[in-house]
Amino acid sequence: MRRTLALSILLAVALAGAASAQPELQTAVLTRVVPVVGSTPGNNNSFFRTGLQLSNAGNSVLSGRFVYHPVGSSSASDPSVAFNVPAGGTISYADIVDEMGVQGLGSLDLILPSASASPVIVTRVFNDAGAAGTSGFTEEAVDPAERGTGSPVLTAATLGVLVAPSDLTRFRFNVGARSLSLGAGMTIIVRDASGASVHLRRKSLDPNSFVQESASEFLGTTLEPNDSIQILVDRGSVILYGATTDNITNDPSIEYARVVPLTP
Repeated sequence: MRRTLALSILLAVALAGAASAQPELQTAVLTRVVPVVGSTPGNNNSFFRTGLQLSNAGNSVLSGRFVYHPVGSSSASDPSVAFNVPAGGTISYADIVDEMGVQGLGSLDLILPSASASPVIVTRVFNDAGAAGTSGFTEEAVDPAERGTGSPVLTAATLGVLVAPSDLTRFRFNVGARSLSLGAGMTIIVRDASGASVHLRRKSLDPNSFVQESASEFLGTTLEPNDSIQILVDRGSVILYGATTDNITNDPSIEYARVVPLTP
C-alpha cells in the first residue's frame, strides 16, 4: 500500500512537472528581429562582424535564445544559442554570428517566453579593420508585431520606400529583405529622381526567409543616383532595408523601408 501510494505521488509530481514545462515551450515567441547580421568578408578587403549586447532591466533572470537564419529559406536546424541575463545585468557578444559557430550573412531572431519583457538590445554591425579600428552602425531590433505609419514592418496593403545613394560610384548599395511567418509578396517600382516610373518587378519570399543582394540583382535593373524604390506589399509581411557602404573606407550604414501613407 505504501509503495503504491509513493508511486502515485511520484507520478503526480512528474506529470505536474511535464504540464508546467509544456506551456513554456508552447509559449516561446518571436520577440525581436535583427534583420541582418554577419560575420563575413566583404568587398574591398572589408570584414564585417556583428557585436551585440542584451541588458535586462527586470527583477529576475531573463532566459531565451537567438536563432540565426542564413541566406535562403529557414529550417528547424538553423543555428541557435541560448542565453541567461541576470536581473539588472548585461551580457555581450563580440560577434554573435561567430558565437554560433558559423560564418556568413543572415538574420537573427530573439525568442523569449511570452510573459517575458524584451531586454534592451544594442546591435552594432561594423567593418573590422584590425589595427586600423572599426567603422559601423547601430542596427534597430524590430518588433515583428509593430504596425502603422513609420513602422519597418511592411504588411499587406502597405507601402515602403528606400532611396538610392546620391553617388553610386563612391558608394555601393545592397538591398535586403527578411520575411516573417507568412512569407511575403510584393510589387517593386523604381522611380527616377523626377518621379517617373522606370522599372517594375514582382517578388515573393518564403516564410522566415532572408536575402541580401546588390541592388541590381534584387531589383533586376541598374539604379541611377537618387532613384527611389517603392515596395507595395500585397501578401504577408516583410522587413526591407538598403545597405550603403563607402567604397574607400568600407564604412557601412542602413536604412529601413518604413510604412508611408498610401495616397490617391
